[in-house]
Amino acid sequence: MTAGISDNRLTANADHFENRHIGPNAGETREMLAAIGVPSMETLISKTVPASIRLDRPLAIPDGIGEQAALSELRSRLYGVTRTRALIGQGYHGTLV
Repeated sequence: MTAGISDNRLTANADHFENRHIGPNAGETREMLAAIGVPSMETLISKTVPASIRLDRPLAIPDGIGEQAALSELRSRLYGVTRTRALIGQGYHGTLV
């Protein structure tokens, strides 16, 4: 069976980064960890990230938005912004702000 454009499997959650990212699956991750001699990602992180820079709480990061929503937000923020030439002199040439 060939997949057509109407095939929902191709378009379902296509906006999500993780659906476009080709990363290791669980088996490949286990294999890589075994190759370097650590049992888990947590162990790897604890051995590689100094305790002095680790946070003891979750980051306060808001929920993410999809790519199309992000582009729409950026476009709305740029509405009315004009590109102008900086005339600061002193040898600066071709500077755009």
